Amino acid sequence: MEHHSRFLERFIHENNIKVFAEIGVFRCRLLKYLHSTCSSLVDEYWAIDPWAPLGNKEHGGYVKFSTKDWHNLYLSACKIMSSWPSLHVVRLSSRDVSRLFDKPHFDLVYIDALHTYEACLYDINAWLPKVKKNGFIGGHDYAPEKGVFRAVNESFSQERIKTGSNMAWYVRNI
Repeated sequence: MEHHSRFLERFIHENNIKVFAEIGVFRCRLLKYLHSTCSSLVDEYWAIDPWAPLGNKEHGGYVKFSTKDWHNLYLSACKIMSSWPSLHVVRLSSRDVSRLFDKPHFDLVYIDALHTYEACLYDINAWLPKVKKNGFIGGHDYAPEKGVFRAVNESFSQERIKTGSNMAWYVRNI
């Protein structure tokens, strides 16, 4: 099965994505991959993550990361900015960053942050108004056992939801 990063690379190429936001960057795997494959295409890449301790057992393995661990993950994202001037690394919550944009700005917002129903539903509602007409909102972890699945299905009609490889989902903003 194709990894969702390869799917996203192809999606960016095929849909001429110029302004992109990644919500939930964590270890920078997607960011590093797209830097190596799409940096000449994307005019603005917004890497958004609070890189902060979660402290809630609901978040599984993430609670084991210390403040120092989170800071080091943030620094690894920042290092990429030196070779990619179009990259904006923002260490704030999705909620805080979404409020910085008062009109549609993005061709694609890709949500891969907390996979709870509540967090995903919030991100969809906060970021959809920031997506340009005919742009896309999408994300990862679209599987029946995940909260993401429920949030996406409650937010959009079934015929609008498209899926890519490895649990990727997307919807065109009409």
